Amino acid sequence: MARSSPFDNPGKDVNNVKADDVLTPRRQQELEALTAELAKFRSPKQVRRRGA
Repeated sequence: MARSSPFDNPGKDVNNVKADDVLTPRRQQELEALTAELAKFRSPKQVRRRGA
C-alpha cells in the first residue's frame, strides 16, 4: 500500500513534516528506482479514499 501526504499547506497543519528536497539529483535517482520497482508490481486491488 502506498500513501502520500498533502504538502500544499506548509506550516499550518497539526503535524508538520520536515521532508528532504525531492528535486536533488540523489532523491531523483531514488525516486526513479522506486518507480521502476513499483511498476513491476501489479496489485490485484486498488483502494481510493472517499472524497479525494
